[in-house]
Amino acid sequence: MLKQPATEDLVGAPLRTPIIHRLYQDLIQPFIGKWQAFWHTPPLRMASPHCRILLTAGVNRLGQNIGDDAQLARTLHCWKQVAPDAKLNVMTLDPEGLARLHPSVQAVPAPRKAFFSAHRFYSGYGSGRLLFRIRFAFIAPWLGLNARLWRAGLPILGLSADTIQVLHELRRADLLFLYGGGILTGATHSRLWENMIVLRLARLFGTPAILSGQTIGPFNDFLDRAIAHWGLSTAQAIYTRDPVFSAKELRGIGIPDFRIFSHFDDALFHESAPQEVISATLKATGLDPSKPYLTVNAHAWGMGKRENLRILRGLGKILNEVQNKLGLQILFIGMAEGDEESLLAVAMETHGATYLISHHHPVSTIAGVIRGGSLCLTMRHHPIIFAMGGGVPTLALCYHPYFRHKNLGAMSLFQQERYVVSTRDSDFPELAVGLLMEVWERREAITATTNHILQALRPMEGTAIHTWLIQQSGGTPQGVRMIDT
Repeated sequence: MLKQPATEDLVGAPLRTPIIHRLYQDLIQPFIGKWQAFWHTPPLRMASPHCRILLTAGVNRLGQNIGDDAQLARTLHCWKQVAPDAKLNVMTLDPEGLARLHPSVQAVPAPRKAFFSAHRFYSGYGSGRLLFRIRFAFIAPWLGLNARLWRAGLPILGLSADTIQVLHELRRADLLFLYGGGILTGATHSRLWENMIVLRLARLFGTPAILSGQTIGPFNDFLDRAIAHWGLSTAQAIYTRDPVFSAKELRGIGIPDFRIFSHFDDALFHESAPQEVISATLKATGLDPSKPYLTVNAHAWGMGKRENLRILRGLGKILNEVQNKLGLQILFIGMAEGDEESLLAVAMETHGATYLISHHHPVSTIAGVIRGGSLCLTMRHHPIIFAMGGGVPTLALCYHPYFRHKNLGAMSLFQQERYVVSTRDSDFPELAVGLLMEVWERREAITATTNHILQALRPMEGTAIHTWLIQQSGGTPQGVRMIDT
């Protein structure tokens, strides 16, 4: 006869479990689960209904660089237009400035502060390529180890409060959005390497990443290319701000074509200040806003003192010729800290009156002033972007390969690559004057071409954001939502 189960086995005490099975359930199975979570990278997750977006770039402090400020402002504008319910967090060194200019977003410590203690005098951040790479060799694996421990639910080891906050935000973000700039290059190697850590950590947490409005390369050496591949290979999509050069660099490090999209600078359609504000700003400098003027930017980044002096004197010669031949007023535009010093040195070389607007003005004012000019002559990248946004004919100068890559890329987007001059050439003043005369004679045709291209590009603003949101809903992108200006 079959033995009937005891009553207590049915309604009373639980059935006895063999000790080996209980040990497996209580000890071995949780260990296997944590090991799998530690070792195996999770799939990229889909966005939550009210998505959390973590934005990062290379901004130091707000108000130090007009171009950086413009890219952040326009990127936030696009996100609020396309996804008004999204929770936006920005990695920054300047939480006070962010709260002042963009009170609706939250600040997260910048990676160079959280990972490399760049705000400390003893950090050595930016003091030398070799020292930075040695520190990177220890910091990157340590952060990767802690990210794996965190996702496995195990104790983390030896992290600062800032680092913990960054990892926490990376883990719970629905998207890491690395917005535009010229930081992913060999000339800005510390910014390149630190952002590759951020991309890699996001992948360890299963957080998708998209890059927008980027200049990629040129890289200095094999290590730059290896680190760039290590980080950029995790991105879902990379939107460049030039039509050819950045895509070529990406293909050179093994990024497939289906992840590369030719786009434009995030600040291209940044709004201008009202005309009365622009006129008042111009009058405050002494310039007559009713008469045509040439906007000029110069800087000393990446040059030795001797080269800097030669170039600034050459700029003085160019401006003297422009004043003699065209009679234009000369308005110097500061775009970043240090520009004013270079511009004042150029002013000492010119014969006629010159006027100056510092980089401490709002972005919309600087953009409007440049767009109100008749010509633009610049060594920096973002005066080109503002000028193109207003159809203003432009001549770009460049010394360092870093700026040649950026400036030539911006000019080629508007079919004006002919009007880029290297200041390394001893006769660059004569070349620049000749091209400025050509630009002046062709200004109506150049403006028409630029405006035609702008009309084609405007509907594409916000493509990176809009496409990602459509993909999260399971759809296939068929177009791009127009961003309100």
